[in-house]
Amino acid sequence: DEFCLLLTVPERFELLEDICQRIITTASEPIAILNRKIKISASIGGCIYPDHAADKRKLLEHADSALYQVKKSGKARWKWFSPNTI
Repeated sequence: DEFCLLLTVPERFELLEDICQRIITTASEPIAILNRKIKISASIGGCIYPDHAADKRKLLEHADSALYQVKKSGKARWKWFSPNTI
């Protein structure tokens, strides 16, 4: 499954990187269901407006491109879009 988050850029850009890492860390914590522990992982592809794209269709397309680059490199990570990876 995939989902999208839209966030405003905070005063310090590094906070976006912290948010990405916290999502990955939290998603990887085991979940107890009916006395069984289930573990999942999350991968994130990010895209910044207007640096990487100027409209919502391109933003989603570029974020998806970054996501698939992450999945190719081992999952449970995050990456910003780069035009070099299209």
